[in-house]
Amino acid sequence: MHLASRYSNLCCRITQKVSSFERATLFMTHGRSYSNDSGGNTCANRLIATHIPLPICLLGLLACLSLLAVPVRASAATYYIDYASGNDANNGTSTSTPWQRAPGMQGVSGNAASHTITAGDNFIFKGGVTWPNSTMGWGFIFTSPSTSTSAVGCSGSGCVYLGTDKTWYSSANCSAKGYSGFCRPVFDAQAAEVAPSEGGALTNIMLDVYGGANGYIVVDDLEFTGFFQGDDTSNSRILQMRCSTHCEFKNLYVHGWSHGGTATHDNSQIIGGNLACPPDYTSSVHDNVFDGSDTTDDMMMAMKGGPAYFYNNYVADMHNGLIGFVTYTWNNTFLHINGSFDATSHGNVIESAGCQMIAYDNYISDSTGGATLFNTPVDGSVDYDFNNVIVKQQNEAIQIDNNGLTTGSGSGIYVFNNTIQSPAGVAFSPIDGPSRSGYPNLSFMTVQNNHLIADNPTVNFLTHTSTTTETNDVEQTNAQAAGAGYASTSTYAYSPPGGSGITVNAGANLTSLCSSIPSSTLANTSAACMADTTYGVGYDAVNHVVIVPNRSSNARPGTGSWDSGAYEYTTSTPPTFSIMITGGVTTIGSVLVL
Repeated sequence: MHLASRYSNLCCRITQKVSSFERATLFMTHGRSYSNDSGGNTCANRLIATHIPLPICLLGLLACLSLLAVPVRASAATYYIDYASGNDANNGTSTSTPWQRAPGMQGVSGNAASHTITAGDNFIFKGGVTWPNSTMGWGFIFTSPSTSTSAVGCSGSGCVYLGTDKTWYSSANCSAKGYSGFCRPVFDAQAAEVAPSEGGALTNIMLDVYGGANGYIVVDDLEFTGFFQGDDTSNSRILQMRCSTHCEFKNLYVHGWSHGGTATHDNSQIIGGNLACPPDYTSSVHDNVFDGSDTTDDMMMAMKGGPAYFYNNYVADMHNGLIGFVTYTWNNTFLHINGSFDATSHGNVIESAGCQMIAYDNYISDSTGGATLFNTPVDGSVDYDFNNVIVKQQNEAIQIDNNGLTTGSGSGIYVFNNTIQSPAGVAFSPIDGPSRSGYPNLSFMTVQNNHLIADNPTVNFLTHTSTTTETNDVEQTNAQAAGAGYASTSTYAYSPPGGSGITVNAGANLTSLCSSIPSSTLANTSAACMADTTYGVGYDAVNHVVIVPNRSSNARPGTGSWDSGAYEYTTSTPPTFSIMITGGVTTIGSVLVL
């Protein structure tokens, strides 16, 4: 061991005997140090007794001081928040001494306000309790480096958690809302804009989650309602995910938004995130319910920007689905993505702003505003749309744009094994290629194994693709599909009526294509490609949670013909479904019939 290390501990003990650094002055005489402090066990006497050479002691003292200068990291803890009975002066560390507000909320005070958020902190909100508008404009900030044991999202002792403990809730409040047990804590903007957060820099955002260059924040199992857009403030948001790594929004129930006042432009989003390509491949949004069925159905976007992964979500009754750079969008249900009070806006369901897009296993019904899947491929990247069931589509179901291309080199798209239906009277082609002048051609566009049902069931490749290929599509009018036994009223819309269905064995075997689709830690696209559709998610409209899986997928064969369309017919016994009718909505199994 180095000499300085040997003596640092002793010199540290010596400095502890000095009453203060202001009074303790070390003097140097003949290579020894002396103190002007009096007393029988002073620093001077210790050093004289041990005859420690001054240079060695000074090195040890410096080592000691450097250790003293290192801040002590606060220990992570769990904090409980209850607006109804909490007090910010409490310690917050038990259900009997909860805070009223969480750090960063409007009006927070006392211990809750002074708390320094630490990696591993848990903030538990009491179920069934409501936080009103006066607490919103909530800026939750945690920017320290941390760790996650999972590659995507956040898990482990390094994560900061905002969520629930299902054993802690107001049984009276939950029972009054019709729940048999636990219900989520509620954050209610009460149909009024919320206070600006972060010193006025952010306007009308209910919860801003800020991780800066880091993140490691989980928002889980909360309910948000009452959001209001009263003017044309840019990017009003219910939630904002401003993280660079390992953030996760999950199991949320968001509903009940509205507009009024002087608002003429639909600028509202449920989640606003970073607009960057490539996106953040360590963060995710999943298993949420974004349900506008209790609204006027003429505003709101589910997410703008955000992370690379959006999956297992139920999105209904709003103007826009996703716009941004989400790479993997799978296993979601989108219903009634319609027009807006903003006459200048048209809504797409899933839209790439110019980054790789891989969309599969989604169920999308009754989109009237714009395209369902809007791909904008980029140079050196290939998009994939497969296993999607798109029905009651009033516009192009899949539209490809070329305005994300600089040279067009290495760009392309595969559109395969989708089931797409547009009602009678809709003139659009189900699939449109790129046609924007002033931009390069898309290198290739390959369309295979789709089941297309429409007045005009043909693929329209248009003008700006260098190489186009179409094989093994089954194209039918609505009358032809009905005559062949394919119906919207089937348990799974337009699935094969039996082994003799026109789509059965009509497709090419695309096993080699499946193996080429980029997969990730979370999104196993190759495996998904080798099975048929999962049909999005189901929705438990009583407890406001998603049901996964919504459909057990059938394997596609490694050799021999595939079926065309999103389904692979099998002769195995189909699952048994129960039928429940609640509030005028019929549910067959977990599938809503609307």
